[in-house]
Amino acid sequence: MLKQFRQSLITRLMMYFLIAGFLFVLLFALNIAHGLKVHFKQEILPNIAQYLEYVTQDIGSPPDLQKARQLTEDLSFELTIKGADLNWQSHENTISINQLQLEAAPEPYQKYQVAHHLENNYVLLQHGDYEYLYIIGKPFKGARHKRSLGLIMIIIFSMLMLFFLIRLSLKPLKVIGTGVRNIAEGDLESPIVVKQSTEFNRLANGINDMALQIKSMLEGKQQLLLAISHELRSPLTRAKVNIALLEENAMTQALQDDVNEMEALIGQILESERLNQRHAVLNKSEFYLDQLVEEVISSYFADAGVTCELESLKINADKTRLILLIKNLLDNAIKYTEQDSQPPVIRVYEKNTSIIIEVSDSGCGIEADELDNITQAFYRIDKARQRSTGGFGLGLYLCQLIVSAHHAKMNISSEHQAGTLVKVSFP
Repeated sequence: MLKQFRQSLITRLMMYFLIAGFLFVLLFALNIAHGLKVHFKQEILPNIAQYLEYVTQDIGSPPDLQKARQLTEDLSFELTIKGADLNWQSHENTISINQLQLEAAPEPYQKYQVAHHLENNYVLLQHGDYEYLYIIGKPFKGARHKRSLGLIMIIIFSMLMLFFLIRLSLKPLKVIGTGVRNIAEGDLESPIVVKQSTEFNRLANGINDMALQIKSMLEGKQQLLLAISHELRSPLTRAKVNIALLEENAMTQALQDDVNEMEALIGQILESERLNQRHAVLNKSEFYLDQLVEEVISSYFADAGVTCELESLKINADKTRLILLIKNLLDNAIKYTEQDSQPPVIRVYEKNTSIIIEVSDSGCGIEADELDNITQAFYRIDKARQRSTGGFGLGLYLCQLIVSAHHAKMNISSEHQAGTLVKVSFP
């Protein structure tokens, strides 16, 4: 989540504006500081020079420290007086004269030495044997800080407003991203609707047009496959009738097996295409899953020695499709289990509000690089497609479609030469 936030376009744009704002404030502050220094020398000093002369004369030389204290309190300024026998400060922690880089003021005030340090202006006068350092600006420091704080708050508020405006302007990107993910998941019917921006609207319309073209191509492919499958049933039926009229022998039995295999293939193709429809209709009803498993085993695998570990659980699902699911899972488990090995095990149990069907075998297992592909249509581990291993590569593909249609999950784990475990979780 943090990585996505850092990589977000909105976040990067906001960072650029924050950096620009920081540089703006820094340059503005430096410019103001330099301007105040020049302004003091050229405009403020001429106005207060005579005033400082009067104050210095009033304090006298040697200085009357009591009067100096009273003047600093009444006039709100700070003063340092330094001489051979005196080093007096009106306030604690006042900077000493030696710490300042003093320079002569411009004409005609060359007798004054001035300095600027930490937002304060310093004026040094020589009166008799004593140096008088006046600190100008302390009374106004709080006000300047308030103005600076106000400026910073205005900039921060402006940046926040800018952030929300940018976020609002780029909001269509989120809508488009969600729409693209839906298309990737197979939803080609829900258009992406963007109203705020002409550019984003054009992009959304382009994606919508692409989705419609993809949908049209997929529907054409599906209709073609269904049409071919339906058309093949008539000649297969005639072939079965003709074979039945022939004299029974090894040849006619082989022909009968081939025709039955083609009929089973066509049936699986039709069923897979029906389930592959986004709005495939499921005839759901409530029934006991353990009883259904026992019926499938007694009907198809009575002599296979399948071990059952079944809890009595009621489920709301399409009974016909679940029969096909359990039949295909057991058929695969039995097919790839050698005769001397332990027979397959089927379990039905409840865990964390989910109903679990597990089918495990102790067969040859599946290589790790094959696991991601075994639920694809017409994919077979046996690339030679020998009749001894049977199937068309549609069994697990059909299982995956049935599981998805019920909004369930199927997980397949396997270890080479140790067996395979298929777990189906129904919510």
